[in-house]
Amino acid sequence: MVSSSRPWSAVREVRETQDLWVLRTEPAGIIGLPKRALTSEQATELRGFLVQRGLARA
Repeated sequence: MVSSSRPWSAVREVRETQDLWVLRTEPAGIIGLPKRALTSEQATELRGFLVQRGLARA
């Protein structure tokens, strides 16, 4: 398992694919978060958090 940390303030854009959350960060970087790593409850919580921050659509 690999871990990485960045402050949420560094996330500039989030794209959601069928299998992955793709987070674009500053300075230039991309973080891929596999959806299989989250429970459905965690995915729902993440989506809500991203919507609140204006990084994802409701």
